[in-house]
Amino acid sequence: MQNFKLFLPYLNLLLLCVLFFSGWNKTHLISDFRDYYRASQLLKEKEDIYQFEEIKAIQTQYTLDNLFQKEVYEKLEKMKGNIASYIYPPSFSVLIYPLTFTNYETASKIFFLINFLSLLGTIYLLSQMSFLTNFSLVLFLSLCFSYRFLENHTVNNQVGLLLMFLTFLSVYIKNDKWSGALLSLAVIIKLTPAIFLLYFFTTKRWKSLFYFGIFFLVWAILPLLFGYEYGLQQWKNWLEMVLFNAMKTPLFRAWKNNQSLIATLAKYFLIGADPINQQIFNLPFISLSNQFIKNLFTILAIGLISSLLWKVKTGLSEKAYISSLFILSVVLSGISWVHSFVVLFIPIYFLTETYLDHKSSTFGKIFIFLNLLIIFTHKTFIGQVENLFLMFSIFLYISLGYYTLLIFWKIED
Repeated sequence: MQNFKLFLPYLNLLLLCVLFFSGWNKTHLISDFRDYYRASQLLKEKEDIYQFEEIKAIQTQYTLDNLFQKEVYEKLEKMKGNIASYIYPPSFSVLIYPLTFTNYETASKIFFLINFLSLLGTIYLLSQMSFLTNFSLVLFLSLCFSYRFLENHTVNNQVGLLLMFLTFLSVYIKNDKWSGALLSLAVIIKLTPAIFLLYFFTTKRWKSLFYFGIFFLVWAILPLLFGYEYGLQQWKNWLEMVLFNAMKTPLFRAWKNNQSLIATLAKYFLIGADPINQQIFNLPFISLSNQFIKNLFTILAIGLISSLLWKVKTGLSEKAYISSLFILSVVLSGISWVHSFVVLFIPIYFLTETYLDHKSSTFGKIFIFLNLLIIFTHKTFIGQVENLFLMFSIFLYISLGYYTLLIFWKIED
């Protein structure tokens, strides 16, 4: 055992190297970064980065009735990633605008490096927040348990690691100005980190909230630098095409790989959420209205947030609080693909700390069971049966399992 502990730093380095090269060797391929890169190119040419007119044309051409025709669905599948695939706020396309001055492969490599350095930055912050004698062991187990998400993220060259680092750093540091600036930057890239405003409210960091508002406005006006009318139009298109659509109907990208709470409810109870896969897996269970599902989601979301705030009031460690907010950020999001669950790396780390002290307890057994679900529901072990677990949103339930452990078991600071 002592020899194993001596090798742990090298095993951690090996895992990180495998993660790095598995993603680095695919940076030349089409990935989620292509959507960001193409949006910035359209920005450069002062064209609509959301391709709003193309989407309106598609909406008039296809209806819910003909969606169930296989040939129509196959056409729409081919359009995924090619038309209106950029759904982030327009300010994000401005932030990565400098990358358009190089070719796609070089830009992809730079973006990959930024994200991987963000992962290393997150690990550093965890080490500073823990002060553990067995840090290498906790890190090794955390990397193993969350490897599926980390690997999926690096291969897709997504923005999640950067968001995780910016958000974590914003609550870690005690400088109000920097906290507000960092969280606002994360939120202007993707709205989901906005859940961390709860942290600043409940900890009464009013100055951080003030600076959040100031810097959010600064980031928000960036698209206007490309022309006042043009910038406003991009914000209008994003609000109408993405935000309002997501709020209006649970159907918004509620496909098999979307593991969020609202998408799960849509797959379970709304015809047309994922027509082909719903037919394969005999869904929906029953057909409910859009409004009923939205109301159900609202009730469940209020229940989750209320339970957290109640535990904060009665006594919840900062580690458990931060971890719970990361879980809510992905669970309550409108769209949470597999790589979005990379933020579980932080909750898994803090839960692993507790697990090492409570291996034989109920806590330890539940924690290991949830981790085994992550590992053994991968297609490497079960092949195409993975689609069944994804369709029924296995990662939503794993996340809620972690959430329950965090707020009902004592996690020490």
